[in-house]
Amino acid sequence: MNKTAKKYSKSIRISSFLIGLVGGVITLFLPYWFVTAPIMFLIAALGAHGEVPLCPILYGMEKHCSIFKLKRGLLTSPFGVIYLYLKLKIRGFRSIDKYRDSIFLCTECNRCGLADQRRVLMNSFVEHGAEPESLTSIRRSLSEYGNPYGSSEPRFAFLSEPTGGGSSTALFVGCTSCYRVPELAASALALLEASHIEFSLIPDESCCGFSLYMMGDIRKAREMAQKNIKMFREMGIKEMITLCPACHLAFETLYAEYPEFDIQVRHILEVLRPESKLLGLSMTLHDSCHLEKKVGKIARESFKGCRVQKSKEPCCGAPLLSYNPEVGTEIAHQITEGAVSDYITAYCPSCYMILSRIEPERVIDFYTLLRAFSADEVKRLKEWAENLYFQLYT
Repeated sequence: MNKTAKKYSKSIRISSFLIGLVGGVITLFLPYWFVTAPIMFLIAALGAHGEVPLCPILYGMEKHCSIFKLKRGLLTSPFGVIYLYLKLKIRGFRSIDKYRDSIFLCTECNRCGLADQRRVLMNSFVEHGAEPESLTSIRRSLSEYGNPYGSSEPRFAFLSEPTGGGSSTALFVGCTSCYRVPELAASALALLEASHIEFSLIPDESCCGFSLYMMGDIRKAREMAQKNIKMFREMGIKEMITLCPACHLAFETLYAEYPEFDIQVRHILEVLRPESKLLGLSMTLHDSCHLEKKVGKIARESFKGCRVQKSKEPCCGAPLLSYNPEVGTEIAHQITEGAVSDYITAYCPSCYMILSRIEPERVIDFYTLLRAFSADEVKRLKEWAENLYFQLYT
């Protein structure tokens, strides 16, 4: 097989062949069929060989799928989701139970638009008691500690003293910000306070439940959502500021299913509208899968005095750290290896977490970078950020 054929998946080659074949048959009934029909049949043959992608929908979906780029398999492509979803609906769970890895091997970026269908597939494994051990472990940690990381440390241990209070606007910090990248949370809070934005922390903040929702445990995720909604109402919260794009998405989708959740949700970048004073640095910005359309432009325009380039990969791979850390890490490596810049930054706590593990020398979180006034200040704050986690949790 030549290099071009390897470029496209089996699903694209099959669909391209069928499109070309149907087109050829149709042209047999049109004027000048003796010219157009052979051309269409030739195109069908080229499509089958992988020379011409005739299905723009599948081609577009697979082009942005980080898993498919690595695995190149039919079942790991978006076409595989469609196929397995239909198989589940027509023939039941036993027809798909051997495909668990193909179903759960997903970053949930939803650039293919098939996250809901994949979630139905995942949920079928949960309902039949065939879920992966990683999901069982996350559920156990959430039940015992209120976070998926199994940490018994205080949620706001990164704060030297209580902050905020007395406001109907709450800051939902999120599990990853508190337990894995406290420097990001500390810098974000410092920016809010410097901007004189009133907010309160939620003393009994617990996981939003979206980690379970993404892995198909819809029932437990809804239980957590209902518990949090009750707490929010008792606190009189009218507006929510989020740090984590996944938490933000949970509030806008899962929580929005309940009429009693009438809280306005805004991401911190929508509230801050920051402008950095840094000049001359080059940086690669990795956007959040879930919030790029909403705040990606704001993030890039925050560093007008710097050269900002967009990350070449669509997803960071962090959602796979619990299920398949090797694949998640491999995806993150592609981002750092493709970044030709002084620094790599991300406003999503999960993106920052996995990228900083791969290349700690160049990766700095977005909010800490915003606090810097010069290149020397960036280096000083980076050292502070690197030390904070170890001071708290080691």
